[in-house]
Amino acid sequence: MQTFSKVLKWIFLAIYVLIYFAGTGIALLLFGEAFRAHVLMFALIWISIPPIALFFYVAACFLPLTIKELRFHRAVLMTAVILISCAMLMSSEELLNHIDTNASASLLRWRILQWLALAGVFVFPFITWYIMTAVVEHAERELTRRQAEDAAGGEEATPQKDHPTL
Repeated sequence: MQTFSKVLKWIFLAIYVLIYFAGTGIALLLFGEAFRAHVLMFALIWISIPPIALFFYVAACFLPLTIKELRFHRAVLMTAVILISCAMLMSSEELLNHIDTNASASLLRWRILQWLALAGVFVFPFITWYIMTAVVEHAERELTRRQAEDAAGGEEATPQKDHPTL
């Protein structure tokens, strides 16, 4: 009976792995088709992800987000920027053809765009990770500071209540 349950667990695991890889393959196929159809839209999203991370850095003190929510946003932004960066790396020629249709007339401009796109593939994920990690670390430091102030404030509150002039 125990061997049957082990075999059953392995069967379920194999089915799960097959479904996972099939689902991932279908999702990547659909993403690839959508990417090829809307290259410029994905390029704009890709370029806008580091400024969105910068927005989180600037507005972190105004946004009522917990550390868990900030980590979630960091994961979402990093997933998006890495996924689009990989797609850009695989089809940088398509992107450049969409941007510059007359590539033969200006080979230098086309090469410069190609190098900028290639640099962005590696730079944008790094910038996004750096900014969002700074946001999370700042929120953690702020939380620690507030907890220390609350703990210190609780100790000071009892003498102030007892003091008649305060």
